[in-house]
Amino acid sequence: MTITQCLRNITLTFSLGAIALVSLPVQAQTSDSLVGQCRAANRPTPIFSGASTLTTALRIIAVNEQVTLAGEAQDGLIAISKPIQGYVQTGVLKACTTPPPPPRTSCRLLENASVANVRREPNIPEGNGNANVIGQALRGDRVYVVLKPSGSVSSAVADGYNWVEIDTNRAPFNRPGTGWMFNSRVGSSTSNLVFCPN
Repeated sequence: MTITQCLRNITLTFSLGAIALVSLPVQAQTSDSLVGQCRAANRPTPIFSGASTLTTALRIIAVNEQVTLAGEAQDGLIAISKPIQGYVQTGVLKACTTPPPPPRTSCRLLENASVANVRREPNIPEGNGNANVIGQALRGDRVYVVLKPSGSVSSAVADGYNWVEIDTNRAPFNRPGTGWMFNSRVGSSTSNLVFCPN
């Protein structure tokens, strides 16, 4: 076999190998593999109504609140189906971890207010007092105050109110995490919450 014939055989073999490599099926990475997967927020972030941050913010996801993916990531956003349908920015999502154990709580009854807001933080934002409201309790509702390891109620003082931390995993809120409800005005002897009857 001459050198020219050897070179022809090598070129032919290489060409056939290249064709074989090119014709191998490429497994597409579709969004379907993400549908139904769990992610959690690494910081408070909005759920948008559309696949753009210029659309309406439907609600805010709390830190570590979990979402269920419902589509493919595009332009930095991804569709979700839970807790509500919408879109979130992919940069604020992390892997879900085992949820922390529920907080120790104690039952209280909302007695001395017709309606009480539960807020993300123990404060009332200036300019828009409803900006951090995440739920409401009505007179007669049972709520569950969060207890510290010492057994005392988790509380704070801000904006002229005494606040107590509320477990929002339970009714009437049914959302992950905790929130804050004002129990009384600073210096007042009247509390909105009383111990639940046995």
